[in-house]
Amino acid sequence: MRVIWAGVASWARWASWTVVALGLWLIVSPWVLGYQAHRAVMWNGLGAGVAVALLSYLAATRGRGPGAPSARA
Repeated sequence: MRVIWAGVASWARWASWTVVALGLWLIVSPWVLGYQAHRAVMWNGLGAGVAVALLSYLAATRGRGPGAPSARA
């Protein structure tokens, strides 16, 4: 059973860092894709990107979230 949990923890850590990268993409996408002139869409991307990147970074570095050893106790 511990081997399965170790695999889940490893996957959760990998997934959290992937979501951090996606959050960063949301932050820079208005300029990369050229829609920064549409202010509402730009601010939506920035706000969502900051929230996603920050929360996933915290989950990845603090060991919380699915698969963390403290989450299954």
